[in-house]
Amino acid sequence: MAGNARRPAHRRRHHRRRPGHRGRRPESAGLKGTRPHELRHTYATRLREDGADLEQIRALLGHDSLDTTRRYFMVSQEEVAALVDRALDY
Repeated sequence: MAGNARRPAHRRRHHRRRPGHRGRRPESAGLKGTRPHELRHTYATRLREDGADLEQIRALLGHDSLDTTRRYFMVSQEEVAALVDRALDY
């Protein structure tokens, strides 16, 4: 059974492109070798870094589950270093 078939009809997603977005690829923006899904991860990470909360990011990415949204974050070395510095500076 396909993933969409298990969802109630009002929650099913139809992955159709919006008008005007047809044919756009990362290459057209000078991002050769970048996959669209990588851009979603970067988008989620930048939103989090700029202070958006998890629920806001979940809504913007169109996820049903916060657990799915959590998988999209990438943690930079700078963030890890700042966290360690704060922990040691108690």
